[in-house]
Amino acid sequence: MRFILGTLLCAGLLVGCVSKNSGPNKSAAAKGAKISPLVPTLETIGKVVSVNTAVRFVVLEFPLNAMPALGQKLNVYHGGQKVGELKISGPQNENNTVADLTAGSAQTGDEVRAD
Repeated sequence: MRFILGTLLCAGLLVGCVSKNSGPNKSAAAKGAKISPLVPTLETIGKVVSVNTAVRFVVLEFPLNAMPALGQKLNVYHGGQKVGELKISGPQNENNTVADLTAGSAQTGDEVRAD
């Protein structure tokens, strides 16, 4: 009889432990941490590959199928700070296009995106 009671008691403790710690999200949620799902962005992000400061235009590189339209306005970011504004003027060649630098500045390697 004691063997059966002991076995049931151990089984009850094991079930209680497993149900309290059923995953890493439970403990984070219990501590009040917010868990946010990853949401893909549809934002077009390009990169400055060449700058001509004399005539104020830049050559931009974009991922395939993410080329901005002619006339579209974009912003230039350097180290997370907005430093310039562009207007897509073309021509386009594969995944590269040309834009006029309408305000501010740009350097090779800067990020370009529409906000």
